[in-house]
Amino acid sequence: GFTYKKTKHLPGKADREKQAAFLKEYEALKATKQEADKIYFMDGCHPRHNSIAAYGWIKKGTEKELKANTGRARLNINGAYNAEDSKVVVREDESINAQSTLSLIEQIIVLQTTGMIYLIADNARYYRSKTVQEFLQKNQRVKIIFLPPYSPNLNLIERLWLFFKKKRLWNRYYEHYAEFKKECMDFFHNIHLYHEELRTLMVDNFQLIHAA
Repeated sequence: GFTYKKTKHLPGKADREKQAAFLKEYEALKATKQEADKIYFMDGCHPRHNSIAAYGWIKKGTEKELKANTGRARLNINGAYNAEDSKVVVREDESINAQSTLSLIEQIIVLQTTGMIYLIADNARYYRSKTVQEFLQKNQRVKIIFLPPYSPNLNLIERLWLFFKKKRLWNRYYEHYAEFKKECMDFFHNIHLYHEELRTLMVDNFQLIHAA
């Protein structure tokens, strides 16, 4: 009655009750916000310039080899996803910190000229930094809503990052970093090509988890 398969990662300190409370607040926000108000899920992604070995259909009795790089270089992609409109806003920076977060928020403000901007984010230090908090004080149209600790399952953009890796990184080898970077950013610039797949994937039906 056993099957041989990989184990799965699970946040070791996840709190189911805190996650449930967050979802209750999230549903209340969706029900009471104005039409012009938008909710975004915000996070960073750090793909490394290296191939990622993944499953694939390979003829029995044969092996499929995948070239590898050093993996030392990486991209720092900062992004926000709006589930209601299926819109993604991304930028590539030298690093993801308080300043790059402000640049992303300013980018969203330019695209959304009216209504409140709600940004759901994890508890990274730069989101709570003095620089970001001072910006929010001066820009009352923007509000960051923090997820419970250890709750990547509640950040919808995590699904987008995984989908992106499947499409552009799994079982792919890019010899040169410039080619790797172009392929990664082209995915987001042409994300409309994946509209049907993302329409069913990027829905806010969240599963609560807790540490065993």
